[in-house]
Amino acid sequence: MTTSFGGDPQAPTGLAAPERNRYYYGKLLDVPHFQMEQQYLNGKRWLLNRLLDGPGVIAGLGIVPTADGSGLILQAGVAIDGWGREIIVPAASVAFDPRTLTDQNGKSTGTITGAGAVTISLCYQACGVDPAPVMIANCKPDGDCEPGTTREQYVLSVQSGNAVPSPTTCGFADIFRPVGGSIDIPDPHAALAARVTKPNADPVGAGCVLLAQVDLPASGTLTTVMIDTTVRPVVLNAGTLLELIFCLAQRVQELSTSGATPPPTPTPTPTPTA
Repeated sequence: MTTSFGGDPQAPTGLAAPERNRYYYGKLLDVPHFQMEQQYLNGKRWLLNRLLDGPGVIAGLGIVPTADGSGLILQAGVAIDGWGREIIVPAASVAFDPRTLTDQNGKSTGTITGAGAVTISLCYQACGVDPAPVMIANCKPDGDCEPGTTREQYVLSVQSGNAVPSPTTCGFADIFRPVGGSIDIPDPHAALAARVTKPNADPVGAGCVLLAQVDLPASGTLTTVMIDTTVRPVVLNAGTLLELIFCLAQRVQELSTSGATPPPTPTPTPTPTA
């Protein structure tokens, strides 16, 4: 049996033909059918998250030093990872040491000493909880128990090196510029159609969300000025987008009433000395 849509743990939202259960009277439902049901619904939702919203921080997830400056704390918040999965941090984390490096599964890979930069990323992790006895015996040597619940948790990945942010840029340089001496702005549909026609490659790896870069000192305590959260990707909700449009419209109105260019900043007159 091939892996059903949304069932590949390495690529849960890779493009594939979705398959869902078709019910009929007398159909025998077993574990694979119920798994298909969940994978179909999760995969569809995650695919839309990945392609329509994109990865990034939705709200919260600040990183602050502990009271004594010996470690860092991740604050509550929500993010969407590279595969479109929601990562929910319901409460502030326990303190962690940014000098302890970890992989995308949260396992230690070493330590960093002295001054240096590290990146902190948030990774999705599904864990089995609520173990219960299995009514049908199997060949597992460690006991006949299975987790009855899947908890969608998170792990923090701390890796050495500088962050590689993805800055927001304008990829439509001439979309609102008249062409050939005309005063009319061309129809932007052609440029938009060309953009969406490009293939959308699947993410690589666990799809972790970059949260911050921390510049560790050679010695001493950690402070807020060492934590740079501007490197994180962001996901804007409809309210924020509407506010940005309003700000842009307000700025255009200001420029249209004051002239083609904004007024220059006045140069202060130097105070004469005695």
